[in-house]
Amino acid sequence: MEPLEDWRSPQFEEQLRRLDRGGISFEFLRRNRQYQQDYAAKLAAISDGRSTETEAIGQLTRHWGLRFPADPSASALTTHPIWQPRHFPAVLTIAAAPDGFASSFPDPKTLIVHSDAAEDGLHAVIDDEDGDHRLWFPKHDSAEAAAIRIPLDGHLLWRVRSALRLWRRLDGEPSGPWPREQRLSPFQLHRASLMLRAWDGVAAGVSRRHVAAVLLNKDVEALRALDWKNAPERRRLARILTAARETIEDGYLRWLVPRTRGR
Repeated sequence: MEPLEDWRSPQFEEQLRRLDRGGISFEFLRRNRQYQQDYAAKLAAISDGRSTETEAIGQLTRHWGLRFPADPSASALTTHPIWQPRHFPAVLTIAAAPDGFASSFPDPKTLIVHSDAAEDGLHAVIDDEDGDHRLWFPKHDSAEAAAIRIPLDGHLLWRVRSALRLWRRLDGEPSGPWPREQRLSPFQLHRASLMLRAWDGVAAGVSRRHVAAVLLNKDVEALRALDWKNAPERRRLARILTAARETIEDGYLRWLVPRTRGR
């Protein structure tokens, strides 16, 4: 079975732990029925000649925030979703260094496992057992004198930490874990796991009571109908499903960046 497909699995949360914010955001998006329909429609349009691949990708990315549409039938552990850099600060921009700097970047083909070219450049993911690196080459390729362009915005320190990880990776050293901004806290991870599992269980036609028994308290299945109606687990599951629906429908992009005060 595809990873992150079995909502009953005790390993679901552990599998989710292998993803950063970009991967977990995609786990919510791929459960969006409209995204599933749009993805299938664009594939069909390309297949029968009603649309070019460039046109189809452009329409999907403008609406959903991904730089390249990812197959909703595959988990983020296998499909490696690539988000638009403006949405996901983990993406590092690789550009030419100013004249006089003798820096360089290795040939992307020797490092990149997953990449796609678009009108705005090459978007890539470098595989790393400590956590993948996400890069954007606006000029489609590495420069002879390369630099990392870091905007002076609220995510500067996140990008600096990502740049240091990349530097260690290129220097042959362990890159270390993702920056803390890129990872969910244990509470957030558990919350995301409950939301996704509850959503999948109900979507599969399982009763809410059984979903609550698997995820929250096994004893609820033995309750009388009236007791279940008034059970705190029933109300908690309803809140979890409401949050899941809101995130799947239009809140998934908010999971790409950590919340800050005033947001």
